[in-house]
Amino acid sequence: MTNQDPQFQNPGQNPADPPFDGGRAPQYGQPAQGGAADPYGPPVGSRFGTQAYGADAPYGAPVAEPAKFRTLLTLTLLSAVLYLLSSIPGLFMDTEGQTRAQLEQAGMSPEEIEQALQFGGTVGVISAVAILLIGLGLYALVYFGLKSVKNWARILGIVLAILSVVGAVLGMLAAGLLAGLGMNTGLDLSSPLGIVATVLSLAGLVVNILWLVHAFNKDVAAYTKQGRRVAA
Repeated sequence: MTNQDPQFQNPGQNPADPPFDGGRAPQYGQPAQGGAADPYGPPVGSRFGTQAYGADAPYGAPVAEPAKFRTLLTLTLLSAVLYLLSSIPGLFMDTEGQTRAQLEQAGMSPEEIEQALQFGGTVGVISAVAILLIGLGLYALVYFGLKSVKNWARILGIVLAILSVVGAVLGMLAAGLLAGLGMNTGLDLSSPLGIVATVLSLAGLVVNILWLVHAFNKDVAAYTKQGRRVAA
């Protein structure tokens, strides 16, 4: 039995003082116990003031495959075929007479000239075949890269197409200039082989220009930049 002051009450037994709820703080966005609700409503977004995105929320709708992208693939194959066909006449260009005359002016003996012509012909064929294979390899790289919807393939194709167009134009201008001066260009433009080579060169130039037009199309660019195939 104690002599406790009847007016003194235990804080835990004071009805005006609600019990402490285990030391737990109010959750974020909820009013504290005994407090008034937030008149502005619960906070929106993350704690840092930005709107939270879902894990699978896309930044934008995917771009469907445009029709010009299929045309771009077809033009790539057509350009590769024309490149292959236009390279064949170059293997049969007759430059032996011009080279022989240059070697004779250099004072080389007939035996040395024959050896030089034989060696030069072999090196020329090997070089032409190597250049042809490298070109076809680049075409394959661009084509299969585009098939996989890779934007780097479109950019690589643009660079190669521009170089091809510029080279073709300069080559035609140089051939016309040499022919006008009466110099041997190594290919008789009046012969069937020369006519075929000229037609193939012009066709390749037109196809490459069309390829560039389709490659710079905004729909094609947007489709390749997304990096994945989407059915139309």
